[in-house]
Amino acid sequence: HIMLLNVYKSYIEMKENKTWCTDNGINYKAMKKVVSVRKQLFDYWKTVELPVTSCTSSNNTVDISKIIKSFLVAFFTQCAVRQPNGQYITLKDNIPTYIHPSSCLFEKRPEAVLYNELILTSKQYMRDV
Repeated sequence: HIMLLNVYKSYIEMKENKTWCTDNGINYKAMKKVVSVRKQLFDYWKTVELPVTSCTSSNNTVDISKIIKSFLVAFFTQCAVRQPNGQYITLKDNIPTYIHPSSCLFEKRPEAVLYNELILTSKQYMRDV
């Protein structure tokens, strides 16, 4: 999730450049959609008159802990905790699951993870950890 946020930030810093997307294996049309959805959300946020705050400080550093907290609040039903045997148990339904071997976190075995979806192959795997 943080990696996707970093991709978005880089895309914006590169002024939504199609060549940058191609060079980095990023789907240009998907990034255009991300920008559009973000604008829609931002516009909606303004119409309900809620304060807009940033996780970026005055010295241009990002407070990652605020971002992580917001993800966990929004997606608490998509969290899983590692068990002593190495598998993970989802918090919502107590489903035994695993980090997919193609994930960059597969070897790291974090204590807890946030995932986008579960997929069933030979085992129950978490996707987009």
